[in-house]
Amino acid sequence: METNYSMDIPQQAYPRIDLTQMSVFLAGLLHGAELYARSIEPLPSENEKVIPAPKTDSSREITDMIDTIIIDCLKQIPEVVAIYKEEDNDILRIWSLINEKNKHSRKAIYQKELEILKEIPYISFDFHVIMHKDEREKSAFLPETCLIFQR
Repeated sequence: METNYSMDIPQQAYPRIDLTQMSVFLAGLLHGAELYARSIEPLPSENEKVIPAPKTDSSREITDMIDTIIIDCLKQIPEVVAIYKEEDNDILRIWSLINEKNKHSRKAIYQKELEILKEIPYISFDFHVIMHKDEREKSAFLPETCLIFQR
């Protein structure tokens, strides 16, 4: 006698994922994580300036949470004097500006970038580290970007 091990699984057993519902769920999850993180993170020191993005809707809140994660990771490195970002289709470009050429600080920045990639794996990042000494150099590298952090 032959045994049939295949099962007829009804279609409703595997419902389709509604991306709108998933986005709302993830936004709520990220919002709760941000509230917790803000409750335990220290306030910026007086020589640090965090530039908040204008709030418009829930997608802005998610963007702000992502910015917060990026800022919190990279500002731990004292050589980082500013952080810029540019959103381009599905890629988030991040520029960390430093004032001195230093192999140790670059290595620390690369390590923090890896932490960001692990923390936010669902976003495609393009990281850059730029050394600059004056505003003209900075504007040449950062034409369409947004300042999100400055010391």
